[in-house]
Amino acid sequence: RAQSLYRVFGCHSLSELLQKVTLVAAPTAARWVRASKTVTSSRSLTGEPIPPQFPAMRDALRDGVVGVDGLLAATAPLVEAARRADPEAFLTADAELAATARGDGPDGSPPSCADLLRVHATVWANVLDPDGSEPTERAALRRRGLTFGPAAGGLVPIRGLLMAEVAAQLQRICDAD
Repeated sequence: RAQSLYRVFGCHSLSELLQKVTLVAAPTAARWVRASKTVTSSRSLTGEPIPPQFPAMRDALRDGVVGVDGLLAATAPLVEAARRADPEAFLTADAELAATARGDGPDGSPPSCADLLRVHATVWANVLDPDGSEPTERAALRRRGLTFGPAAGGLVPIRGLLMAEVAAQLQRICDAD
């Protein structure tokens, strides 16, 4: 196996090589690497080409109608759903998100910014995998709990894990004082 390009230059990872070459911070280089994984082709173990996960978004990036922020906003919500979604429906979502980024979407609106692409991608992720968050929520329900410790010096220590909605209500009660 050929030595990786980043190792040839004495780096531990592609992200480190990008940092040295472009003089960007580690989080920026990591974002670039994460974005590239969604739009680059690869090879299977037998050497056959594997198309990119998001071919339409790759074309939008290549054409300059979406940047790295928009690409990550549009692809991040869908990456997890891709494992359980119908491949054809997934490619439809990719094409629709790219059209939305270009301003060619079904509603005829102008090109979308990264935040709006994230909203569209989240909706697509929920359509492609409606049960996606359910296992996480089920696990959270099992782990939730609140424990009161023994009173010491007029104070009672509290420890536990709360669901986000309950925590918000408790925070509101505490802020009211």
